[in-house]
Amino acid sequence: MKYDFTSLINRHNMDAIAVDSWGEIPGMAPNAPDEGFDRIPMWVADMNFATVPTVQEHIIQRAQHPMFGYFNPSDEYFGRIIE
Repeated sequence: MKYDFTSLINRHNMDAIAVDSWGEIPGMAPNAPDEGFDRIPMWVADMNFATVPTVQEHIIQRAQHPMFGYFNPSDEYFGRIIE
């Protein structure tokens, strides 16, 4: 499967600590850069590329069921994470 690791996605105002927290979380997020400098989120382990479409599809499919609750993880569950 070929995947796109080059598209730039605007993550501002999407609850992304890596791009929205500069200077707002003392002791965690760095201060905003000086004028004229870009913000490069190298201080947080966050990916700046989209997840594969199948992850979104399965989350949407599961969220369409009206009941959420605890579950007993199966071998298939762990297998998919490892895969």
